[in-house]
Amino acid sequence: MQRGASNVDQASVHHLKVQLHIVRSESPQAVASAITCLRLFGIDIPPHPTWEHVQTESEAIWHNLKGQSIESLIDLPLMSDPEMRAAMDMLSALLPPAYFTDHQLFCLLVCRLVNVSVQHGTTGASALAYGYCGVILGAVSHRYSEGYRFAKLACDLVDIGTDV
Repeated sequence: MQRGASNVDQASVHHLKVQLHIVRSESPQAVASAITCLRLFGIDIPPHPTWEHVQTESEAIWHNLKGQSIESLIDLPLMSDPEMRAAMDMLSALLPPAYFTDHQLFCLLVCRLVNVSVQHGTTGASALAYGYCGVILGAVSHRYSEGYRFAKLACDLVDIGTDV
């Protein structure tokens, strides 16, 4: 960790550490390690967010869309900032242990991944986030139409095979 010359280098080490915790079924430790890494990029996520945190992040999706359609997100440019790409990779690596430790954390992460994608462009994690967002919008928020549209967007991104 001390040899990492940049935040991106340090994130690579954290990513390996998170994966090791996941393989060892140490979800709380994986969450802690990922949250520590995300702070390198100015992303502060509580390990046990309140439902109000989730709702605020969810509402930010609609604010960040600024009236554009969900379907138009397929035309976002690829994310070029290496630090944001590393943060997206860590956010997506955090999804499995979050699922097993705190449902609200999982929902918050999905919404954050969508928001970062909308603001900074598409990565491989974007398709994953859009798919999960579809599930959350339907099952949790009863916004079935928007949930379907996000899930379809995820499938469409995979179908076009964008090299993200």
